[in-house]
Amino acid sequence: QQQQQQQQQQQPRLGIVPGTGALREVAAARLDRGSWASVPDTVLVRVAHPAVEHSMCTPDGRGLLASLQRFVPNACSADDLSSSKFSVCDVQRVGVLDLRLLNTDRHGGNLLVQRAGEAEPRLHPIDHGLCLPTTLSETYAEWQYWPQASVPFDAATLRYIAELDLAADLATLQELDLPVAAQRNLVLATLFLQEAARSGHSLAQIANMMCRPCPGRGAPSLFEKLVAQAQEIDDDDEDEEEQQHRSVVSLEAPLFERFRKLCSATQLVQRRNTC
Repeated sequence: QQQQQQQQQQQPRLGIVPGTGALREVAAARLDRGSWASVPDTVLVRVAHPAVEHSMCTPDGRGLLASLQRFVPNACSADDLSSSKFSVCDVQRVGVLDLRLLNTDRHGGNLLVQRAGEAEPRLHPIDHGLCLPTTLSETYAEWQYWPQASVPFDAATLRYIAELDLAADLATLQELDLPVAAQRNLVLATLFLQEAARSGHSLAQIANMMCRPCPGRGAPSLFEKLVAQAQEIDDDDEDEEEQQHRSVVSLEAPLFERFRKLCSATQLVQRRNTC
């Protein structure tokens, strides 16, 4: 499994343009409202130094755009401990964030572990440069196979999911000028997460519906199929004026309403019985 993780880390991801990781790092920190999942504070910086290649600099010549993240003192990463050591709360909070962001690179190596005496270890997720892709086929999370992911959500987590502010999240991605497809995917992933959680699914079941067994290969997930169906309907019904505004993501877009209808409780309950 460790070798598979190393190979996955070295491979490029579909839907992630090289050189845009800094923007995604900052987006992940900002979308973790109130540090609910304990993502360290992250900001954008510019690096100007003779050692920085000219080709790596921004078009305005003001230096390399990068992200700077608050250091988190840690004892190790989650790879160094049994997953049974982590709390249900921490695992599920990281998981909810990853599904919202369609993270393509969540593994034990980028979950920092804080330990204080005999207290339960705390998880801090880092390394979000491969989240918010423009595709849906690459989502991967090691935690979906941990037992904590199969524990039903508690009331506080369900409330947090239900109250996610999509308008604020979308504004964050637009401010960072992330691709339109990545913005659209964030909305779709959040809508699916909200409907599935409301229907009584566990984190593991939701991940099973959103992730392929082998990222980037094999049959599409249920989530991908529903999105494709909603987009097909959207394309059939879209008039010329709507097509001209496809470069702007709005929560009022017909696509999202059609997707909500496709993610009806009946369909999700039927799927839950086979997970």
